[in-house]
Amino acid sequence: MRLASRVLALLLPISSAALADDQEQCFKAEGQDSIIACMRLIDSGKLQGRELAVAHLSSGLAWSKLGDLGRAIRKYSEAIQVDPSYVIALNNRCAVYNRQREFDRAIQDCERAISLDPSYVNAYVGRGDAHRLKRDYDRAVLDYDQALGLNPKSITALTGRAQTYAAKRSYDNALKDYNSGNCSPLAPR
Repeated sequence: MRLASRVLALLLPISSAALADDQEQCFKAEGQDSIIACMRLIDSGKLQGRELAVAHLSSGLAWSKLGDLGRAIRKYSEAIQVDPSYVIALNNRCAVYNRQREFDRAIQDCERAISLDPSYVNAYVGRGDAHRLKRDYDRAVLDYDQALGLNPKSITALTGRAQTYAAKRSYDNALKDYNSGNCSPLAPR
């Protein structure tokens, strides 16, 4: 019995170190190695609640970067299932839905995120992007305006609003936004 306790005591730090390595690799959300590390973390049973949701989110982000949008949506959905109030997972799934041109689903996710956290700027931007891509320009401008009301320096909101103004052929407003945020494709970086 003593020998088993000593062996277990020696193995625990190793498994904790391996868990820490997997967490670090998973949260990088870059490539297959991150996906594998996230799967090990999720399957370990050691994560719960928000930590487990973050592992699913990181895996979804890695899948998204690899271009596998179906798997990305599944992982974001799993993160939301684990933690229904996780607005970042809702927002990331919204972004993938926008990429897939599923704008109504994107809008639903952003509206849910906004209902959970009305100060979450990215949800207004994501919903604005969906409206812009649906060519519902007036609603898009309203969403970008709300985002900019919360964060006047949001480059993504300024860029989205500028793109919307350009699509509406309101070029003076588009240029004003592009110039105010240094988000013009011609602006020095």
